[in-house]
Amino acid sequence: MQAPPARASVPHLPPTLADRLPILAAVILGVMALGRGWVSDDGFITFRVVDMLWHWHGPVFNPGERVQAYTHPLWFFYLAISGRLGVDLYYAAIFGGVVCAAATGYLVTKILPPLAAIVVVALLATSTSFLDFSTSGLENSLSHLLIAAMLWTAFSGDGPLDAARARRLVFFGGLAILNRLDLAMLVGPVVGLVMFSRPRSMVGLLPVAVWMLFAAWYYGTPLPNTMYAKVGAFTIGEAIRHGLSYFTDYLLSEPFHAALAALSVAMGIRAGRSKSWPEILHREQLLLLACCAGVLLYVLYFIVVGGDFMRGRMFTAPFLMAVIVGGMVLSVEGPALTPWTAALAVALCIGA
Repeated sequence: MQAPPARASVPHLPPTLADRLPILAAVILGVMALGRGWVSDDGFITFRVVDMLWHWHGPVFNPGERVQAYTHPLWFFYLAISGRLGVDLYYAAIFGGVVCAAATGYLVTKILPPLAAIVVVALLATSTSFLDFSTSGLENSLSHLLIAAMLWTAFSGDGPLDAARARRLVFFGGLAILNRLDLAMLVGPVVGLVMFSRPRSMVGLLPVAVWMLFAAWYYGTPLPNTMYAKVGAFTIGEAIRHGLSYFTDYLLSEPFHAALAALSVAMGIRAGRSKSWPEILHREQLLLLACCAGVLLYVLYFIVVGGDFMRGRMFTAPFLMAVIVGGMVLSVEGPALTPWTAALAVALCIGA
């Protein structure tokens, strides 16, 4: 099914506005991402690797040293192709981020009914960290798009998840992992649930397997060098303290959005365990629980490994998944999401 059916008592948007909503959402997120367009210093690390590649030194930071200095293979491929075509990498990075942000907004409207989609897009468009890292020269925006594509595949179509859709879902989840290996914590429960019910869908992870084999051969390890550099930097206790500090900083910088994300996860867990949902939506309940498990696992993982130095960057992907989960729950069981309550929610997002 396209999205879980809303309650009959919930009025819908006028057909003309509902039809234009996907394009409107894409334009809003795309324009707002462009308005924040920038490239971080870490983005220039990948630029240098691309430069080394097309000067025939290979995908390395320094000539003759086979070290994987980047953490986002799929994003690197995009930049490498752009560089080969002669596009300035600075503008390619910003353009790619803006396009991915716009496409994410479009897919949100395909996952959720119109009123719920409006609220979720408003949350994304008013989240400082989500907008800041929709460009930045880093992989976040592409991660957002791949997660949205995975959820769109998961919650679209009628009846059981057929083999073709299962393969597509695992493929999108695998691409998200290829875009940043840490995202295995976030998408892993959903991908694992689908592979358990459809074992042959595991073929969707082939791109990840190919990359791991290449990295192990070329760099000597399937994991980026940055991971090994950070492993010995702190004791586990120090890493957790840093991770909690990073998490707390995010909560204090975006309390409204963080609270709604937490509420969405709680709603998803409750809905996933609810006995009142019709049998036809049992698959959606399991997927909601898997999404919530992924969000919690991912946040816990980043607390344990010590967080990051860029405020909010590592929480944009779980934030997206969490608010989509919240939108899914609202679209099924209310409270009645009328145009007035949707407008109030949007106003609160903007005011925050």
